Amino acid sequence: KLIDSYSRKQAALVTQFRTHHAPLNQTLFRIGRAETPACPRCGGITVETIHHFILDCPHHEHVRHALRRTLGRKAGEIPFLLSDTTGVKEFLRYIHATKHF
Repeated sequence: KLIDSYSRKQAALVTQFRTHHAPLNQTLFRIGRAETPACPRCGGITVETIHHFILDCPHHEHVRHALRRTLGRKAGEIPFLLSDTTGVKEFLRYIHATKHF
């Protein structure tokens, strides 16, 4: 399997992102575990979605730049990041570098 070589925590995060149950405020708010669905780094004006966290959040731009340097255009393709061997590896590096989880 694609995620078998990763730690349990890493595999769980990839699975959560794939199934749209990532531990981001949009999901946490929906299940009553966050007070707001807003991104805590964007001043409460943007919902913290998977798309926002990976592709748009200005707070993570420096990390996203490194991802783009490595993957090129593929860095902007969420399905690639969550289903391709190289994509998953780089996505997990991105997550680690954001220090969000």
